[in-house]
Amino acid sequence: MAIRLVIIFDTSTLNKLADDGDSAALIAGLTSGFTVRLTGTSVDEIAETTCAERRKKLLNLCKRLLSAGDCIQPHHLLLETLINEFSKTTSFDWKAISARFPQYEEEIARQEIINDHVAKKQRDYIRNAEKVFAKLLDDYRPDFDRLYQNGDATRPATFCEFLGRSQIEGGSFWSPGIGFYARVIKDRPDEQTIREFVGKCPPFRAFLLAICVAQYERCVRDLKAGPSLRAGKFDLYMSLYLPYCDEFITADEGQLNALQEVVSVGNLQVRVRSYDDLRGGLFGTPSVGA
Repeated sequence: MAIRLVIIFDTSTLNKLADDGDSAALIAGLTSGFTVRLTGTSVDEIAETTCAERRKKLLNLCKRLLSAGDCIQPHHLLLETLINEFSKTTSFDWKAISARFPQYEEEIARQEIINDHVAKKQRDYIRNAEKVFAKLLDDYRPDFDRLYQNGDATRPATFCEFLGRSQIEGGSFWSPGIGFYARVIKDRPDEQTIREFVGKCPPFRAFLLAICVAQYERCVRDLKAGPSLRAGKFDLYMSLYLPYCDEFITADEGQLNALQEVVSVGNLQVRVRSYDDLRGGLFGTPSVGA
């Protein structure tokens, strides 16, 4: 038997798929041709849907997709799991660590916990987290602009150039990794520990690269040149899932561009492509609205 490719959908793709006029045929094709891996982060984002009818439609879609796959942990829990396991052993193997999250599989099947009250709380949390994330980075942009305008430094022309500068010893690339690691193990690691973790754990590597993309896009990139890499916090944090699939599908252009950069520089064996590209491959036609 041929081994099925594992496919992960961003939440934007789940929304597009739910509204596609050919949704039933697309789901049949996807569940027969792929192992579908849902993510806890997408379930969390669906949970913020305040319209009960819409929320039920999306959860029912997930239920149908689960017939051909599984659900893995929300990104924050998966990150904690990986960090904890790495800190405990010298023989760390990220592939041997179970990422499956049966609690969400059960909720998708039964739909007993997610309700209007949960949706409102989740929406408030996600919206606030997105605002804090964007402001934290956007507030630094004037400082970088002055630096480049005064001639004290040259503006990186590409993300790859910015990454190279960030990954020097003591560079800004390592700081978020140190911060996330310290929050989990309650002790501050040195940079060498983070370098080793990045080398041994592709999900963590992808995660840090996505944060670096956000730094480049919001603080440094010449906004008049090159494609936009702007994506929201949780769109970027979906990068953690890239090594857990063969194909990652998004309907968000900024996320598409950002994660394609992550895959390119991170040497990850996954293809990131758009919903329309996937649909065209299945049907050979553009998507059609419901």
